[in-house]
Amino acid sequence: MTNKIPFLRDDLLLEDSWETLSVSDIDALLPDHFNGREDFVRFWLAANGGYFTKGCVFYRDHFYDVSKDGYTDVEIESFYFIPRHTGDDSPVLLSVRDVWERRKGYSPAMKKFCETHLPFAGDGGDHDYWLDLKTGIIKLMVPEESEDAILIAPSFMDFCSHLQSSRR
Repeated sequence: MTNKIPFLRDDLLLEDSWETLSVSDIDALLPDHFNGREDFVRFWLAANGGYFTKGCVFYRDHFYDVSKDGYTDVEIESFYFIPRHTGDDSPVLLSVRDVWERRKGYSPAMKKFCETHLPFAGDGGDHDYWLDLKTGIIKLMVPEESEDAILIAPSFMDFCSHLQSSRR
């Protein structure tokens, strides 16, 4: 299924979205306010996750000096889906809840990180994009390289609106 998704460029192909969500479905997962919550909700009401069939890349230098850390461009394979019912399982997408629970078990530091962050997308290499539930900042975790999160974008809308279908 392909929809016009808020904040995404027209040339991005996001497919295989899961069941349509209501605001109350999202509120059940994220009851508290955070910076950019309205944009996050608007996106998930239009697409409950999805797979970038033709690829997707993001360039961090839109927002940050990336000359020192080596992460100029990052790939996004998919947005995770928010399950509506216990046992919901997509043949294509990972569940936000399943990823969140699995990551909590990685280490005490990761469990603490999960208390204030929500995984919402992945890169296909078992690395997650996280929404900081206090600041709204988007981060990437690459745990085999560092316990520190990599800053990706200042907000969910900034992240989505700068996704590209091809490399520069």
